[in-house]
Amino acid sequence: MNADTYQQGWIEWKTKSNGKKACRFRYWVRDESKPGEWRKAATPWEEGLTEKQAKKRLRDLMTAMECAPPKPPPAAVAKKGLTLQEFVESHWANYQSNRGIKPSTQGSNAASLKNHVLPMLGSMEVSDVSPTHISNFFRGLEDKHLSPKSVLNIYQLLHVMFEVAAEHDLVESNPVRRKLHRPQYKHKKMPIWSAENVQKILQEVPARWKALFWCIALTAVRLGELLALQWKDIDWDAKTITFGKGFWRGRLQDSTKTGQEHVRHMPASLELILAKHLEASKNIGLDDFVFCRSDDDPRPHDPDDLRREVLYPVLDRCGIQRTPRADGFHAFRREASKYLRKAVGLELAAVQLGHKQMTTTDEHYNDRDMDDLKKAAELIERAFGTSFAPEG
Repeated sequence: MNADTYQQGWIEWKTKSNGKKACRFRYWVRDESKPGEWRKAATPWEEGLTEKQAKKRLRDLMTAMECAPPKPPPAAVAKKGLTLQEFVESHWANYQSNRGIKPSTQGSNAASLKNHVLPMLGSMEVSDVSPTHISNFFRGLEDKHLSPKSVLNIYQLLHVMFEVAAEHDLVESNPVRRKLHRPQYKHKKMPIWSAENVQKILQEVPARWKALFWCIALTAVRLGELLALQWKDIDWDAKTITFGKGFWRGRLQDSTKTGQEHVRHMPASLELILAKHLEASKNIGLDDFVFCRSDDDPRPHDPDDLRREVLYPVLDRCGIQRTPRADGFHAFRREASKYLRKAVGLELAAVQLGHKQMTTTDEHYNDRDMDDLKKAAELIERAFGTSFAPEG
């Protein structure tokens, strides 16, 4: 560095994952690969400096550089040659493992990377990926005619991946930008069965499946959590059922989708039905599944088979019109949520569904109808009083 550059350098600050503030010093150096040009350089990130101390360190560094050019400091930007493919196989794999990302989510991420991201960006060095590259990538996705939700999922995946890369100091900043790249997405409201529809279904379902259908209707749990239910999870004295595992793609998961146990009260009708189911079952060990395939096959039922071979025929016999990708067993959760919201309010609906935030319940499981609009109008009318209404 020649003294005639008269540069002052600058300080970059960030808050690291441990909550501590860190800074590094940036400046310009000659680019040996491009004669006559300059490139940015940086010192490693340091913790524990105040702003006053950092400014003094920067002045000292600039003075030392003008007097005697030091050796280039250790680069803290990118590991030379680390491609996005290599990043996925190393840093990203470790991140998902350390964070306890569920296998189902990891499987979805892996499919998005394999089918969409890596074919276009996998050979690029992580440090070379820019916002422009990300913009071009999303334009390329348009030709694949993916659903808006799928594109949103890919955006969220890439954003988190490059946040992880930034934490490893592999990139200076995240090239995935909300204002530039986040796709427009409006949540699609799913059709919600009426209470009368659920009553028809429970009456129409064959006797063999009655316990399973009643249990999912009255507890409003996810199908994978219901299929993972074992006899030891039912407390007959306390009249509770604890859902603490999940079943996904033929494998038992050691936690539910949210990672929390969901305890549900067992009302008298459900207790009676489950007691009869227990009496008729041969696989009744504490670790046996409550809803196994048969007496000779102790594995949980296959969710796809249940939907196609049991639920859909019942819906058809009840005259309930089926909507693609909307009338699976998850419809029981939507109906329970809407009924509870109307009867006792949104908070209890969120509790029954196991949501930490009521906004999740309201956004994904409720749909305002004419009854809601009528009630709102009548409340406003009563608040303002009817005595001021013009006479007809």
